[in-house]
Amino acid sequence: MRKKRIKMFVVAALVIGLAIFLGRMPLLAAEYNEAPSLRVLVAAGELPPVEERLPDIPMVEDPPEIGVYGGAISTTSWPPHYMTDEYLLTVDAPGYVIPMPNIVRAWEINDDATEVTFYLRKGMRWSDGGLFTADDFMFWYNDVELNKELTPIQRTWYAIGGESGVMSKIDDLTVKWTFSQTFGSFVDSLAETPGRGQTQFLPAHYLKQFHPDYASEDELAALMKEGGYDTWMDLFSTKMDRYGTKNPERPVLGPWVVANEIGSAIQIYERNPYYWKVDTQGNQLPYIDQIEVPRSTGVETDLLRVIAGEIDFTRQAVIGGLSNFTIVMDNRENGDYRTIRVTEGLGAANVGTMHVNVSHKNPAKRELFNNLDFRKALSVALNRQEIVDVGYRGVGIPSQVSPASGPPYYGERPEFKEYYTQYDPELANELLDGIGLTARDSEGYRLGPDGEKLLITLNVISHWVPELPDIADMMKIYLAAVGLNTIVKPAPEEPIYEIVNALEHDIFIRTFNGGNWLQSAANSYLFPRSTGWHIAPAWARWLLTDGEQGEEPPAWVKRLNDIDGLAKAEVDQTTRFALYDEAILLLVNNLMPIGVWGVAGGIDAVAIITNRLKNVYDPIDTYFAGCSGRLHTWYVPVDEQ
Repeated sequence: MRKKRIKMFVVAALVIGLAIFLGRMPLLAAEYNEAPSLRVLVAAGELPPVEERLPDIPMVEDPPEIGVYGGAISTTSWPPHYMTDEYLLTVDAPGYVIPMPNIVRAWEINDDATEVTFYLRKGMRWSDGGLFTADDFMFWYNDVELNKELTPIQRTWYAIGGESGVMSKIDDLTVKWTFSQTFGSFVDSLAETPGRGQTQFLPAHYLKQFHPDYASEDELAALMKEGGYDTWMDLFSTKMDRYGTKNPERPVLGPWVVANEIGSAIQIYERNPYYWKVDTQGNQLPYIDQIEVPRSTGVETDLLRVIAGEIDFTRQAVIGGLSNFTIVMDNRENGDYRTIRVTEGLGAANVGTMHVNVSHKNPAKRELFNNLDFRKALSVALNRQEIVDVGYRGVGIPSQVSPASGPPYYGERPEFKEYYTQYDPELANELLDGIGLTARDSEGYRLGPDGEKLLITLNVISHWVPELPDIADMMKIYLAAVGLNTIVKPAPEEPIYEIVNALEHDIFIRTFNGGNWLQSAANSYLFPRSTGWHIAPAWARWLLTDGEQGEEPPAWVKRLNDIDGLAKAEVDQTTRFALYDEAILLLVNNLMPIGVWGVAGGIDAVAIITNRLKNVYDPIDTYFAGCSGRLHTWYVPVDEQ
């Protein structure tokens, strides 16, 4: 049965993927069309004909409408790699359940899921015209990933049972991963976490000139001197430029390429002439010629640009969050824009989540924070509905951490959403009294278990999401009402993570990422996969070092770790989802972390889109570049360009 199930899964995935993405048959080269700006370059002999720039089997997209070429759009919202990157696989949207072809045209999994073979597109090219082949994968694997100077510690996403998988080249268009044991979730994890797929290849023909295995010592020394680099690793990392923020010359596979100096007042991206996707009528994508990203000078300026209709696409979160929601809504007609929904995608599944430090260096706080009744008291002391109503204009529902609502994850189930989420200060006081926190100081605040004054610091990330510090201020009021004295300390992400990893925090407040991703093979928030696991770093260190570092976790965390291994190996997705359910309930039932509010109906944010921009999906997911957004199919009508 097991072998049959694996084969059926592979066939189903390939058939569905081919039907949706590759079309019913490959388009004939004679049917291909290209943007007028590229046609001019072909006529001048500066660019090969379109049929020579596309792969033998291009990716065929079926957009809501066949678009028109031309125009430029502006955004405040997109990181550079959204324009320049593409991913190995994608997923069906909505739902994020079935992996789909993207860069790879197909894949094959052997009977026991110890081998995964990827098949590339013949004739596919990087943005500079260089061929994209298996050598680009092997360069990443052999010369970057296995190079101890560039990668001192191998990544864990391609490891199972403590052993890393091995990549090999079958031929120029075929690469294979081999694992020591069944790794049933490997393909799913690549689709669910786009960066993992993108990480597996690099433009070898370009980057070899910066690598000592291919360039001479004198050549590297000259390049280092010219660029002011201290080591060849610094030179290589800059030229590799994983996120498109340092090196505009790096070849890419995405719809657009960087067209001006990095850091310009307006960053410009122009169409990639070798982009390997077409629509159903053979039009090479993207439709839009150019994307402009003006440098932000602050939330207020960005907001003014948006309500004036000067920005074609942005997210509410980057222009002040819901505090500016009314202004945005009131100016829709004047700014000639509309608002659309942003689904959970890979984004926040729970906002204002409280991570209590159970490994605190202060013995009294450690004893207190490890007491489940104390965490229950924290939870019911919070007026979640008021937080949603005041801080988020009613957009959201009180909830513990949970997967996305509705099919296929059904995160709206009461066992996920409702565990100790009621607002009940009376119960909070009973619980706090019951654990011995009955003595109070002259101001009415409870003393700690050691009889000393108890001051709890709420460390909160200050910039994402923008409302987090305000949520923490409301928490302070609710906790004071049950006798707990707190102080709110907002700070940027990096210094807070330093405090958390050093186990010097009391309660750390952030978003608990996940959404659809929470119920996935790729989730690193749910499972203790790194020493920086925010839920309990010391427990994760113990698990990851076989007890040599950190602190021994309780049995439920050990079970959580076991579930991670079981789910990672499991081929059957239904069985895997059941394991994820068990894992999430372990977190919920132990209130680690304590959830505050979750997204309503699968929606966690709002995007602002000018009315001239067409083919924009509603809702659109957080990682719109790789999934349901398909921004390469967006277009602007000719009379509005």
